[in-house]
Amino acid sequence: MKIRVKPIFCIAAAVICLLGYAEEFFIMLIFAIVHECGHIVMAWIFGKKCRRINITPIGVYAEIEKYDEGTAFERICIALAGPAVNIIIAVLCRCMGLLYIYDVNITLALFNMMMIYPLDGGRIVKCVCECFMGIASSDKTVMRCTYIGAVLLMGAGILQTVLFPYNISLICLGKYLMKINEEEKVWLGYRSFERIKGKIKRGEVLEIKRYAIAENTEIKSITEVMGNDHYCVFALENGEEISEREVIGYIEENGIVGKVGDMRK
Repeated sequence: MKIRVKPIFCIAAAVICLLGYAEEFFIMLIFAIVHECGHIVMAWIFGKKCRRINITPIGVYAEIEKYDEGTAFERICIALAGPAVNIIIAVLCRCMGLLYIYDVNITLALFNMMMIYPLDGGRIVKCVCECFMGIASSDKTVMRCTYIGAVLLMGAGILQTVLFPYNISLICLGKYLMKINEEEKVWLGYRSFERIKGKIKRGEVLEIKRYAIAENTEIKSITEVMGNDHYCVFALENGEEISEREVIGYIEENGIVGKVGDMRK
């Protein structure tokens, strides 16, 4: 298991220390790591390993190998394990009179249970939705909820900066969640393609949907129609066609930024 500390974390930590929030920041960081250990232990119980722990200015998160391949029950248990650890610590600290540590852990547990992806609450909602709506529809529903939640967090962050000058943590978190939301749309299409490949191998007949696009169409906009149980083909004005597989291949190489014309160069 590897630990990756993003360089910007060191800059953010230095700024926070200069602003006088060093103690609060590092106490929160310690229990955020403990929170992730809960996920890792539960994943190990289900036979999954932690690939890496990432430490960023926004938070700490563990990358669990083959997390998406697990059953809904396994994924819900793994997601619940982190907040459960914080609640157990909070109860113990309450009994010992350590009220500040109690507040920190209750805050972490409640925050992570927000129904925003990729927070634990969002992951749980996604698993439940998949059972009733299917993978494609649940992905899109959760992404919309995440976008709304991120906007609300940024709004709360503006109010936070008025009440607590220089504290822009909620604004940064909201912006980070919006970035994750955009990246997840790409992987939504990728997961769809993997499901389609499985259906092709099983000999199932798939519907092909064609979409007319221009060379100045943004790549991230065409990913929004991907992620369904049909295969996408994008037709250009000159008669050329771009397959869903080509779009995903380009994104894997170059990222989601750019226009369709960049793919033809």
